[in-house]
Amino acid sequence: MARRRTQLDPAIHRVRLDKLRIFEITEAVLDALERGSPESIFLNLAIAVLCIAISFSFSLATANIDNDRTFYVFVIFT
Repeated sequence: MARRRTQLDPAIHRVRLDKLRIFEITEAVLDALERGSPESIFLNLAIAVLCIAISFSFSLATANIDNDRTFYVFVIFT
């Protein structure tokens, strides 16, 4: 019994290959790829710190603090 072809079936093109290279990959390599590199963690941390610094700068620039002591406490704690 032949199967009917639908639009969801993949198109398969078969070609002749001159050379085929096969590399063995262990579970440890796959785990390392899944975790990502340490640079991506540093990038996420840098983006978070940059957002905090920008929001701190805007809040400091737009806040109207009359008392110097209150201003110093605001700067130290934020």
